[in-house]
Amino acid sequence: TNRRLKGVVAQIPICFGNIAWWQGPTAEPTKTHKWTVFVRGCQNEDLSHFIKKVVFTLHSSFDKPKRATEKQPYQVTEYGWGEFEIIIKIYFVDPSERPVELFHLLKLFPLDGSAQVKKKAVVAEHYDEIVFHDPTESFYSKLKRYEVPEGSGIRIAPHHAVNYTSISLNEAKEAEKILAAKSKVKEEIEKLKKQYEEADEEITRIRNVLQEKGCLFDP
Repeated sequence: TNRRLKGVVAQIPICFGNIAWWQGPTAEPTKTHKWTVFVRGCQNEDLSHFIKKVVFTLHSSFDKPKRATEKQPYQVTEYGWGEFEIIIKIYFVDPSERPVELFHLLKLFPLDGSAQVKKKAVVAEHYDEIVFHDPTESFYSKLKRYEVPEGSGIRIAPHHAVNYTSISLNEAKEAEKILAAKSKVKEEIEKLKKQYEEADEEITRIRNVLQEKGCLFDP
């Protein structure tokens, strides 16, 4: 249904970034690297249950710089020579939810400053969470499968095209702490919401009793 679930907060983990491969010393000057920019599930799970499409806005020098992908994998692959910022806009299957914008600086060269190796990929990705407040009942039924249960830990698998991720263990641990803190806040909000509803019901009950006894008159 389209009924909004007041007080419900859904936190959905995602990973986004890019993978790049140096094409070697004989590559064309304007095509020194092959790269892929992407949005993915942290375990490479299917996100199409709640994502309608992802739009990647590349540098204006590319032919048709705005690229939309409406099915998995949510990614764009190109050739180039320079690094630049990519705008990533995520649209959801529930049209009442506002799209989310992310920004990623395309990385082509080894992050540690080491020499480029033709067959070794450069991976530059980040962990983040998309937070939905008061989602509709039908949309929340789709989101629940992606929520991370409190205390279960955040597990990040590499992109299927490579065997490692640039997301550090510390970053994942910090994300887990943040997720746990948010879950605690969510729990407290639910408690306060329940207390408010109980107090509101009690006020209504007392008002009705007083009206029945003629001790309370509506203006």
